[in-house]
Amino acid sequence: MNTITKNREMGYVKNIHVIVIDMNKINVYIGDMNSGKTHYNNKNRNKKAEENKIGIIKAVGRLWMQYPINGITLEMIAQDAGVTTRTILRKFGSKENLVAESLSYDPAGISAERDKSK
Repeated sequence: MNTITKNREMGYVKNIHVIVIDMNKINVYIGDMNSGKTHYNNKNRNKKAEENKIGIIKAVGRLWMQYPINGITLEMIAQDAGVTTRTILRKFGSKENLVAESLSYDPAGISAERDKSK
């Protein structure tokens, strides 16, 4: 499929999609790009992204209770959190950034345990 965008007089823009079916048949679709924008509701996507972030941080805490931090791999964190290593890297950039952010969240629940003992 080929897509051609043409500028018309008065700044009107059309999308023209040309699909060659075979040598005897060509389909052409013309779409109006000025027909209005589609507005997306990203609330659910943003909520899921935040849940993934918290899940990753909690996974770091659970693993940290079992292993030294240098013994924890991104693959281990991803498996525990139910995400991919790519997701972790997109969110945090590196293992070092993830660990630094995790410290501010108290992922191992140390504060809660300390409060219980009081």
